[in-house]
Amino acid sequence: MRRVLGALMLGLGGILAVGALLLLGEAVSAWIERLQYGSGLMFADAEVFLVLGLAIGATGAAALWAGLRLMGLLPIGRND
Repeated sequence: MRRVLGALMLGLGGILAVGALLLLGEAVSAWIERLQYGSGLMFADAEVFLVLGLAIGATGAAALWAGLRLMGLLPIGRND
């Protein structure tokens, strides 16, 4: 049961990590566009994408860590 739950957590963490990378790429793109054309009506789009990307990335990293721990692939300490 732990391995199944760990595999699900690894899948979820991978999906969240890819989504975070996409959001961070969009944040960089929005920042470059703002430098070229000015802020316009979307004055906080780069910051929103950045915060969402960081939050989703942290959640994805936590899910990957939990999945590795549940599957026994990440040791707890030196004695494992």
